[in-house]
Amino acid sequence: IHAIDEHELEAASASGTHANARFTRGVLQWKDRSLRWLDEEQLLSAVHRSLT
Repeated sequence: IHAIDEHELEAASASGTHANARFTRGVLQWKDRSLRWLDEEQLLSAVHRSLT
């Protein structure tokens, strides 16, 4: 687990090729990798729907 500065999260690219993926709020670059910033509300809502 790594702490990420709030400004980096706010600046996360929402226009990247993976940013339009389901449950993704944005894409961050970290150590030559692309990390998806998940939308926890959408993700938990989908989990809840699948369990009911």
